[in-house]
Amino acid sequence: MVRIMPTLSRIPRSSSSLLRVLMTLSVIIFVTIGLVSPAAGGEHAFVVKYEPGPLPHDPDDPRWNALSSRTIALMGQLVVAPLHGEPSVTAITITGVHNGQAIAWRLDWADQTDDRIRTLDRFPDGVAVQIPYDPSSLPSITMGEPDKRVMMLHWTADRQTDVDRGYVELPHVYPHWTWEWYPHARPPYRYPHDWRSAAGLEYLGGSRRADRALANSPVREGFAEGYSSLTWKSKTAARGIGRYAHGHWTVVLLRPFEAPGTSNPQWGPGQTAALSVAVWDGGAHEVGGRKAVHYEWIPMMIEAVP
Repeated sequence: MVRIMPTLSRIPRSSSSLLRVLMTLSVIIFVTIGLVSPAAGGEHAFVVKYEPGPLPHDPDDPRWNALSSRTIALMGQLVVAPLHGEPSVTAITITGVHNGQAIAWRLDWADQTDDRIRTLDRFPDGVAVQIPYDPSSLPSITMGEPDKRVMMLHWTADRQTDVDRGYVELPHVYPHWTWEWYPHARPPYRYPHDWRSAAGLEYLGGSRRADRALANSPVREGFAEGYSSLTWKSKTAARGIGRYAHGHWTVVLLRPFEAPGTSNPQWGPGQTAALSVAVWDGGAHEVGGRKAVHYEWIPMMIEAVP
């Protein structure tokens, strides 16, 4: 059963927005009820070239410029609440390369603001790559389906800042902290020095904060079998780095094809896998289901090792 009414109730009133949303709805309905194969027959293959030696891990590495890129159109997420009909990011450019052991992607998209802080009402920019575990039987594009798992590699700008500069302290997150009162701590609210108790330590996130403070990668790795089922892995094999300049984010994600101690998709040199992407613009209050997505699997041809 496809729920249409909750979506229609949120459609913008302008005619251009209405047409865009209705076109998106038709794609979502067809995919959801199985009238269109999720195999993305209309998509051209994205070729991941083989290059021996260390992979380029820096977004500004000149080797990226010698590789072919693919620009992918994005739409608003209109399958589950919270619905998002008009995302601020409408396209992303992706470049791929591998060395036989690992794969790397560079993702580039326009964003008017550099958003790195996460609070109750502020959200960081982010990007995710979605890979099906079994490319021979592609699942629903909406984060997989039962018994058809997808892998998620999720980069966020706040975690990048934690890695680059250390965990963002209270005065940077709340610039008016000097006029506010924190009953669990004493000024100048240095964490954890000025927090008096276990309750105080938990006030700013507790173990979650410690995990982020000790993180050595801005990328989290997870898996899902349908929307709202995303589970973060205890071990992240992926690495990454993101850089903001001139109104653009450029993010590099790297992951071994076969990482020990964790689950891996069925992929590797000489095989055709698939991928899709999602982007969050924190400055536009995009978080969770409020995101820009690509609604078809893109065949990813991983060049064989000579």
